[in-house]
Amino acid sequence: MNKTDPILYDLPMLIAKNKTNLWQEHSTKTSTALMRFLKKHDLLIGVEPFDEQGKLKTDTIIKKSNLTPDGLELFKTVVNSWLKYIDRSSAANKYQNFNRLENGLTEIRDFIKARDEKDYTLHNLPMLLTRNKNKWWLDSVMQSSSALFGFLKKHELLIDVEQFDEKGNLKTDTVLKKSNLTPEGQELFDIAVDGWFDYLARSTVPTKYQNVSRLEKGLAKIRENKNKEVDFTVYDVAASLATNKINQLPEPIIQSSIALLAFLKQHQLLIGVEPFDKKGNLKTDTVIKKSNLTPDGLELFKTAVDDWLASVDKTTAANKYQNVSRLEQALAQIRESD
Repeated sequence: MNKTDPILYDLPMLIAKNKTNLWQEHSTKTSTALMRFLKKHDLLIGVEPFDEQGKLKTDTIIKKSNLTPDGLELFKTVVNSWLKYIDRSSAANKYQNFNRLENGLTEIRDFIKARDEKDYTLHNLPMLLTRNKNKWWLDSVMQSSSALFGFLKKHELLIDVEQFDEKGNLKTDTVLKKSNLTPEGQELFDIAVDGWFDYLARSTVPTKYQNVSRLEKGLAKIRENKNKEVDFTVYDVAASLATNKINQLPEPIIQSSIALLAFLKQHQLLIGVEPFDKKGNLKTDTVIKKSNLTPDGLELFKTAVDDWLASVDKTTAANKYQNVSRLEQALAQIRESD
């Protein structure tokens, strides 16, 4: 079996289990009902389980790759339960009873919809490239996308995504989601990106793809408004060291700062600040302000960081600086509630 594309439903094998007429009829009716449900709800990819007369093909095999994401989730969570019901039930209409499947699919699609609304796709390069095979279209898509992502990267508006290969060319499988943007990047998409694309569509100037003045003005406005807000200091390594100098306790401050800032960096909670030098040593002049944190990072400071620092101060455990379970649990709760 191909481990990357396992078989999830094997009708030939199911039929071969038992040669009695009763089993053959039961297997065919069950499989027909299941396949009709999957087809009706557009859960199948690249497979047709019925012939031209509408009869089930007895060689039907459903692999992981033959299911949409919600179809695959249905197999993981509901299909086996429905099959067990069919096997146990003596009801005459059991093959037409799809309540379990329908309720399960509704829950799955509601969950996927809610998730996608929170983290929807903003720019899908593979999809854009398949819209038209005309060279003019492909060139315009690649040039506009390269300019956009180059701008986002230059201004540090991206999170956990690298769109350019080692030669500096835009990767054609690039997909940008809301979660891949800093708050400033998200706001830029809201106020300026569509307008910039409209300009590109109208302009006939050869250098139009290098003209990102609309994006620059939009970002400048966002940052100007942001600067008017109170941007308070959240964590100051130097100030902590100075406060504790009288107690001659610089090492605990250094170690706890390293652990905390490494955690923030690992979980991509920092914006526009690098707390470590090229050798991986802590920069003792590191200051973390509100603007240097993602919304999740700011929430973490509000709810968990002080408690974690207090627990580190109290304990004498040798691994206390490596024990960030409080931070991990708090971050998981924050992201779960987003």
